[in-house]
Amino acid sequence: MLATILGAFRRVGFVPLATFVLSLYGLGASIYLTIAHYDTSVTLACSDKGLVNCAAVTTSSQSVVFGVFPVAVLGLAYYVFMVALNSPWVWRLQQTGSEQLGRYLRYTRLGAVVTGMGFVLYLIYAELIQIGAICLWCTSVHVATFLIFALVVFYTSFSSSKQAPARRG
Repeated sequence: MLATILGAFRRVGFVPLATFVLSLYGLGASIYLTIAHYDTSVTLACSDKGLVNCAAVTTSSQSVVFGVFPVAVLGLAYYVFMVALNSPWVWRLQQTGSEQLGRYLRYTRLGAVVTGMGFVLYLIYAELIQIGAICLWCTSVHVATFLIFALVVFYTSFSSSKQAPARRG
């Protein structure tokens, strides 16, 4: 089993491996933040005083979207999707499947990371401007999202330019 997994990683390359590992990290941190949101006996391993104040961030009114959806749950759902989309098997399918399937997967991944970065930018604004505190756990997920964004944008622009013939005119 392990040999199969390592073989899949070798075939897809650095960017797919890096995005998968970062997605797994984001999923783990999102699970932790979701548990901490719903279970009041769980204390986040983070400062609760000063600028770095996880409790202030995770219990603020901005930690719930539209008064219904906890941000942690949205992050959890996002990273479940990203783990699946960034799995080595999907990257391999993108590379070996039909051109249409490859394009669909490439642009689905690109759309997902652009959406994720948009939400991260809003959350950074909410933390710094509206709440006046930052959460290190949230920040680590923001960094993971940014790194996935940078890798996917780079990979998409590189792979698209390889497949599209140059226009002459």
